[in-house]
Amino acid sequence: EELLELQIDCLKELEIMLWYFGDGKLNLEITKTALHQLEIDELGLDNTDRKLLETIIYKYINESDIMKIMETTKMYKNHQTLIPKKIREEYNITEESILTWGKLNDEEIKIKVRRKRNINELRGMVKLPYKTNSVELKRSMYE
Repeated sequence: EELLELQIDCLKELEIMLWYFGDGKLNLEITKTALHQLEIDELGLDNTDRKLLETIIYKYINESDIMKIMETTKMYKNHQTLIPKKIREEYNITEESILTWGKLNDEEIKIKVRRKRNINELRGMVKLPYKTNSVELKRSMYE
């Protein structure tokens, strides 16, 4: 019933535009203007249709299956590509970052970002079950 009302509204809007802009003659420009006024896109979907489709997608498809495209880049000479600014900023990717590439399946890859660590960051990461003395360890290296 709502669909029928929407179709009637569309036809009324189109008819008004025909008489106002086109002297009663239908053409592509008038049709596009009428559809734009009714917020109907190139696929013939209005806001209600788009919201319904979004609901179906998010309700019946796992979120892990939905890829959120943030940016698009292309491959350049020597197999180089750019990391878009938006992604660099969101993931804090710098010249010191290390990107690890992995294959998910035949069409998808996964990129993990990690920071290059310096020796000071590594100090104290490993805990031994016994006490050590760095001076004695260093002496034993030279004996």
